[in-house]
Amino acid sequence: LTHNTFNMFSLLGVIMLFGVVTRNAILIVDFANQLQEAGRSRKEALVEAGRLRLRPIAMTANTLIFALLPVLFSTADGSESRTPLAAVMVGGAITAGMMALLVTPVLYNIIEAFSDWTKAVTRRLTGVTAPQQPASKTEVSS
Repeated sequence: LTHNTFNMFSLLGVIMLFGVVTRNAILIVDFANQLQEAGRSRKEALVEAGRLRLRPIAMTANTLIFALLPVLFSTADGSESRTPLAAVMVGGAITAGMMALLVTPVLYNIIEAFSDWTKAVTRRLTGVTAPQQPASKTEVSS
């Protein structure tokens, strides 16, 4: 899109984006795990985690984008070596923010559903019963 080559500076931008994408995914998954421990269902926890972590993810993406726009549009001497890095980072920040909110919860849900299925199959094959869940703190005993 920017008519730049994929060079060493672009590769550095890709490596930096791995860190940003990983951080965004960790924000969502960690918060969803905390909500599940508090008693919410997996899907409800993922929706709530996405809703509550939208702001930090958007702030990270916007910070990267607006900080790199001057570098991306610069025409100063030597800017041709920095422009590919900025182009990769700006494009990656836009797509990484969107994908973190869409792809991460879907993949997490698929992986956890598969994990639950394999545990159930393993228990059935070995004859081991499922561990009993502790009573919820919100239940009222009579």
